[in-house]
Amino acid sequence: MTFTEVEKVEGEKGDFQVSLKTRPRYIIEEKCTGCTTCMEYCPKEYPDQFNQGISQNKAVHVYFSQAIPLVAYIDDSCLFLKEEKCDICRGVCQADAIDFNQTPKKTDINVGAIILSSGITPFDPSVKDEYGYRKMQNVVTSMDYERLLSSTGP
Repeated sequence: MTFTEVEKVEGEKGDFQVSLKTRPRYIIEEKCTGCTTCMEYCPKEYPDQFNQGISQNKAVHVYFSQAIPLVAYIDDSCLFLKEEKCDICRGVCQADAIDFNQTPKKTDINVGAIILSSGITPFDPSVKDEYGYRKMQNVVTSMDYERLLSSTGP
């Protein structure tokens, strides 16, 4: 389940009730063909967090090129979502997959086990001027370097 967060967990070993909240992607997954036409025409760009802010993303895009499902989503930076100023993507989508009326969905599931994955928040070296991060081109973090070397990188 993509774009889904755990809201509540109750129960015990072998019998958990999990409440989930799925954010809208504003794209109808069953209709989207992954053609990327909407991305080509989208005028709004913002720093691509997946690539450590090294490159730019459009407000409508696929999270990364091997994403499953290979379906676009519309980010909160979208001009239509913010100010209802633009809906170019809707006009160029031949599959009629854009749906700005989508709302968050709540789902309750029963599971036997839960795998915890806390994730990390990487250190931001730009808070220390002496590192010269984002001021000198040859200063990069290990995450920046990983994204630069990746075949799916910026």
